[in-house]
Amino acid sequence: MADTTINKNVLADSGIQQRHKVHQHIVSITVTVVLLAICAWFYTAFSSVHVVDLGVGSNLKVSGLREHWRQGDVVVMVRHAERCDRSTNPCMGDADGITSNGRDAALAVGAGLQKMGMDHVRMIASTKTRTQQTAQLLAGHSVAAQDWINDCDGGRGRPQGQWREPGAGNAQWLYRPV
Repeated sequence: MADTTINKNVLADSGIQQRHKVHQHIVSITVTVVLLAICAWFYTAFSSVHVVDLGVGSNLKVSGLREHWRQGDVVVMVRHAERCDRSTNPCMGDADGITSNGRDAALAVGAGLQKMGMDHVRMIASTKTRTQQTAQLLAGHSVAAQDWINDCDGGRGRPQGQWREPGAGNAQWLYRPV
């Protein structure tokens, strides 16, 4: 084919068109990635559970928790502080207990519970070293140990009621089968 002006223009235009198409694909992919990132951010920001810090401002008062706590209507379940066997932090004592960091965390939580008042509080813990250590740090004294707490069936049929403060409100132990 002879090299003519018409052929040169057609060939030059097809190169420009190819570059334009590549540019369009890059822009489309970039816009898609940005939109997906924005959607992911909105999903995580607005669909996750929002935990209110009751120690900030008037959150505790607004929540109504303090009044329910004073009436004995609240059940708080704490597992244990940081475990020695799953941490590289130094242990507070035995290897099946909690770490020094766990001790500090349990003391801080215990201080918060003490501020709430412990008049209607009845504490129990499992027989495991880590839960006994955590419970004692929370309460400031030794805590009754119960074997049935280690049972993972939700405590169905267990004597939880005997640990409630008589006439101390309407707190209940709840069990929902999975």
